[in-house]
Amino acid sequence: MENSIFFWRFQKIIWGFFYGLKYTFGGDTISGNPTSATLQPDNMTVRLVKSGATFVGTGRDTVTVSSTVTDLADNPNQMTMPVYIMSGGGGGQSMAVISEVQIAGGGTASTTDEFIELYNPSMAAFDLNAMGVRLHIVGADGTDSDKPLSYVSATSTIAAKGFFLITSATNYDGAATADATYIATTTPSLEDNGAVYISFATTTNSGVIDKVGWGTSTVFEGGLGVNTSFSAVSWGPANNGSIERKANSASTAVSMFAGGVDASYGNSYDTSNNYGDFVIQTTSTPQNTSSGLENPGNMAGYGSGNMLPRLCICQ
Repeated sequence: MENSIFFWRFQKIIWGFFYGLKYTFGGDTISGNPTSATLQPDNMTVRLVKSGATFVGTGRDTVTVSSTVTDLADNPNQMTMPVYIMSGGGGGQSMAVISEVQIAGGGTASTTDEFIELYNPSMAAFDLNAMGVRLHIVGADGTDSDKPLSYVSATSTIAAKGFFLITSATNYDGAATADATYIATTTPSLEDNGAVYISFATTTNSGVIDKVGWGTSTVFEGGLGVNTSFSAVSWGPANNGSIERKANSASTAVSMFAGGVDASYGNSYDTSNNYGDFVIQTTSTPQNTSSGLENPGNMAGYGSGNMLPRLCICQ
């Protein structure tokens, strides 16, 4: 039995050609015991093969890929992320990032007026339900809770360059309606010094797709969670405020907010460092599957934007 995937840096190459830039690729490493990983003649595509594997969950096994991209100015950047291989053949990068999080709203039920927004920066739709995606909320004390999702909209799929909104089943009062809900009245719910992540597993910190922590939480990506300064001080977004993933390295809270220069360019900036990847918003702006699609980036090439490569499926 042979199961394989192809992955390639499609979005980076398209942006590079559009802006007249070129890139060199190298330093690929693979973990997770695939049978083989073969660089293809175009020097931009790698074929992963896993033979005779025992597949878990919904017929999926996961390997981890690290890749370094160097621009013409010799500026390197490396990313590491899980890639899945399907038991029937095919697979690809997990195609969703956490784009915005609100932990509390206003009024008497403010503590459970919360949401997690997802964004799909890739060129292909991603079905959360079919892929068995799980939501984990981590309390300030480190307690990790796997929150089952109830899909309440017409679809469980995030369109390419689209959004998906997960909210508390009670007391959420945002303008955008939920695509899926979870029970927030059982602890932990989103709170100061907490964290949230999406994964392929019910098990704590296993098969993680994307993760963000804030304040003094010890669960985050990179050297520090989201905070008001470069230190682990007790903190959480203000009521009806949020943390929002950037569109590019130069994005600010002002440029990402409605009317800002980056407001309609998605939330694809991901260096696997929460402190640098997110901005703090005083007013949240949740988006769902009915919201408009947004092309990622708004930055003239990898060299100036210092954007990471993205691994995308090529069947």
